[in-house]
Amino acid sequence: MGLIISSQFILTRCNFKIIQLMLKKEISLIPIEASSVTQILQICGDCKISSWTAKDYIDELKRSDSFSISCVTNHQKNTIGFIFVRLITSKHKDNLSFKKDLEQNLDFDEAEILNIAILPEYQGKGIGQIIFDCFVNFCISRRIHTIWLEVRKSNKQAQGFYSKNGFQIFYSRKNYYQNPVEDAFVMKVNLSFI
Repeated sequence: MGLIISSQFILTRCNFKIIQLMLKKEISLIPIEASSVTQILQICGDCKISSWTAKDYIDELKRSDSFSISCVTNHQKNTIGFIFVRLITSKHKDNLSFKKDLEQNLDFDEAEILNIAILPEYQGKGIGQIIFDCFVNFCISRRIHTIWLEVRKSNKQAQGFYSKNGFQIFYSRKNYYQNPVEDAFVMKVNLSFI
């Protein structure tokens, strides 16, 4: 049984300490708004992940095929972690039919994690897991069956997190990342529905 945060978010497999923080109203999961982008850019810098520009994040927030949530501290409203995801449907061949599919509220088949990060001082405390579990529950509720992502070949910590959550390396992309140039592993997980 999961902890219901709102009608949209159901969390499972949560770290007990994180649940205690949420019950004490110390942290919350909320949809990302444009006003949070400055804090998200700071997290990207602190985590040394390939960051987008502020405009990239704001543009992503405007997309109807995007999903994003953040974890914030309730006392200071500081963002301590986030996830950005693109929803994908295999039922469109061109941009025109894709727009039509969105208007018809077509179910998406797959999702791609575009960016996920937790402030270093909050890493290892279950925040990433709770954000990820919230996202997975969203996917299950939408009957999304596959999640994809890219991860730096040298980022063993992230690979361990993804492997723990069922992801497997599908293939690699040569020189995918810049600053520094590095190969990426493309990982995926297939979700099963109950």
